[in-house]
Amino acid sequence: MAIGPVDTALGLRALGAEVTIFAEPGVQLPGRARDLAGHTVMLPPPALEMPPRLSAALFLAQKLDLGRRWAQALREHPVDVVHAFSPGSAALLPRDVAVVVQAWHHPARSTLRRRLNRESAYGTGGVGTRLPAPARAPVQVAAHAAYQVQTHTSDTLGYRRGDLLLTATPSAARFHAQRGRLATCIPPCVEVAPATAPRAPGDAFRIAFCAHPLDKFP
Repeated sequence: MAIGPVDTALGLRALGAEVTIFAEPGVQLPGRARDLAGHTVMLPPPALEMPPRLSAALFLAQKLDLGRRWAQALREHPVDVVHAFSPGSAALLPRDVAVVVQAWHHPARSTLRRRLNRESAYGTGGVGTRLPAPARAPVQVAAHAAYQVQTHTSDTLGYRRGDLLLTATPSAARFHAQRGRLATCIPPCVEVAPATAPRAPGDAFRIAFCAHPLDKFP
């Protein structure tokens, strides 16, 4: 299971809140969250199991199907507030449930055209990517564009359904607020040290995680 929902549930429980995790069939909790096993509800299985590539090609349909199955589970296991980490999964949740949606995409003000123009020019389309990628075949460009259209639509539907949006930056919160959406900034739990720590020589394999202020990018 993804770290975000698990850590959020653990944090809320530490504050004394009752939590319920809605998970896909077969998903297992990490060892540190075993105490939440009794508070986990498995969603009904999808109507059709698809391989990863086909699933990505039908991104929007997958998110809406997830929302339908989540709504079905909520009828049997009602809660007061739902926290959706993927905006599109909240699009079809029942109106009698308060929904908090995580707004990940940045810059939030990107229109679909700007999003396509920016991300189709690079290999990964990642946030802040500035390195050119090898040229891609036309079919790859078309597939990437179709995927971006679906993710943009999924995000938009989720934002419209959300009663509250949680953004990663103040500028994203202002963007959504200007469009009549209730939004608040919950910055990522990342601190950038004022100076790099000294590195001892060695042959060990190391992985570096980089963070940057998202508001510095257009």
